[in-house]
Amino acid sequence: MAIENISTSEIVIGCIIRRADGDKALRAVHEAFHLDRDGTVGAG
Repeated sequence: MAIENISTSEIVIGCIIRRADGDKALRAVHEAFHLDRDGTVGAG
């Protein structure tokens, strides 16, 4: 997946990605921060 833009501050990291990569990106973030404990991940 390609990151189009990244914005950061002291407490926030924001990324712009292609809509088609949304679910894949969400899963990657959940895995990286151990938020995937119940196994349900979806962008909407």
